[in-house]
Amino acid sequence: MESKAPFYTLIAIVAAPLAAAIALGLAAVGGPTPMPGPTPPPILAPSPDPTPSPFPSPTPAPLPAPHVGIQAGHWLTRYLPDELSALRTMVGVKVGDWEEARVNMGVAERVADILVREGIDVDVLPATVPEGYKADLFLSLHTDAWKDPEMSGFKVARSDWSRDPARDDSLVQRLIGDYQAATGLPEHRDTITDNMTQYYAFDYKKYRHAVSPSTPAAIIEMGFLSNDGDLRLLTQQPERAALGIARGVLDFLGNHSGDR
Repeated sequence: MESKAPFYTLIAIVAAPLAAAIALGLAAVGGPTPMPGPTPPPILAPSPDPTPSPFPSPTPAPLPAPHVGIQAGHWLTRYLPDELSALRTMVGVKVGDWEEARVNMGVAERVADILVREGIDVDVLPATVPEGYKADLFLSLHTDAWKDPEMSGFKVARSDWSRDPARDDSLVQRLIGDYQAATGLPEHRDTITDNMTQYYAFDYKKYRHAVSPSTPAAIIEMGFLSNDGDLRLLTQQPERAALGIARGVLDFLGNHSGDR
């Protein structure tokens, strides 16, 4: 008959290793596990730099291009308005086959071409000036004649009614310097007349069709058609006159850009 181990022996066999394991575990942890304390606040990392906006900052709008009016003197005088009807027959000087309006227009168109290439907005104006005309500069082109065929040269003037004489004198001086350098013609300041300084397009008090007093303005007599040398220059080499005038305009605008 098979013998059986007492029940308590089996318990002792199982219990002994278990008790030993428990004893070892308690010894390893040093006693009962303590209750956890309050959790410390997390350490926050520094905020990263803000992400740049995907939308670029608006670019300031550029200044508009300078605006210039170049008048071809005596061009289309027959269409002057009623308030200037007395001037409709004033077609300018004529020498041989050359009429003043034609010479003036030939130079005016070349001046405009140069200025447009430099980014300037240009109006080539006839004898009729728009009412209260405003621009960054107005210049009227004319040619002269004299009883003495030896008389040669040019002249530039501003309005007697200028509200800013220093500004308009600056325009006159730049035109004189650049025109003389380009053409080689002498300045004839002594032959400036009231027809220049009191030119109808300057008379904003009397006429609606006149230049605004806020607009820098001048008038130039580019040469004497009664002089063979002046006539050849203005009709056979009008680009020289145009270059001198355009340079004077650009020099003035460059030095008065803050006035716009």
